[in-house]
Amino acid sequence: MLILAGLASIGLWAWQGWGQNLLDAYQQRQVAANLDHGWSPAPASGSTTEPPTLAKNPQTDQVFARVFSPALGHNWVRPVAEGVSVPRVLDKLGTGHYPESQLPGEIGNFAIAGHRTTHGAAFNNLDKLEPGDSIYVETQDGFYRYSVVRNFTVWPSNRSVIAANPMHPGQPAKDRWMTLTTCTPRFTAQKRLVVQAKFVAFTPLGQPAPSEIASLVAQL
Repeated sequence: MLILAGLASIGLWAWQGWGQNLLDAYQQRQVAANLDHGWSPAPASGSTTEPPTLAKNPQTDQVFARVFSPALGHNWVRPVAEGVSVPRVLDKLGTGHYPESQLPGEIGNFAIAGHRTTHGAAFNNLDKLEPGDSIYVETQDGFYRYSVVRNFTVWPSNRSVIAANPMHPGQPAKDRWMTLTTCTPRFTAQKRLVVQAKFVAFTPLGQPAPSEIASLVAQL
C-alpha cells in the first residue's frame, strides 16, 4: 500500500509538472491557431521596412497577435495578449504584452513576458535564442520579423530592458525593438532572462508567409 501510495504521488507530481505543461501548451497553440479566423487579408503591397501600426490599441487581456520563433521549435507558436496579469494572461495564454511598451510597427520597444517552467512554459528555452535568430510577430496586418541581438540576465527590478530605447534607456527611441522576458534560472524567480531583437522586415498579410515559418503557418 505504501509503495502504491508513493507511485501515485510520483504520478500526480509528474502530471502537475510535465503533463499539465503539455496540455497548457496545446491549448495555447490552439488559441494562436484560431486567432486569424476573423482577419481579412490586406492587399499584397506595402513597405518591408516601414511597417503599419495597429489601427487601435488592444483591450486589456485581448489576444491580438501571435509569435513564432523557429529556434524554439519547428512548431513553436504562442498567442500574445494585452497585459502581463499572471492569472488572466500568462497562466492561460502563454505570453503577454507590457502595456507601457510599444506595439508592433511602432518606433520603440514591443516587450512581452512569458512563463519559463509552468503553465505551458512558453519561454522554457528562451536561453537558446542567439544573435541572428528570427522572431516573427503576426497581427491582422502581417508578419513583423525581428533578428535577435542579445541574450542576457538582469535583476527583476531592472525595468530599463522594456524602455522605448532599450539600448540607451531614457533617450528617444529611433528604432523598432522587441524584448522577451522570463524568469531564470529555471524553477526560480531570482532573475530575469532577457532577449532583445531588432526589427528587420515586414510581410503584409496578403503575401506568402515568411519561408522560415511558412509550413507552420499553413498548419494552423
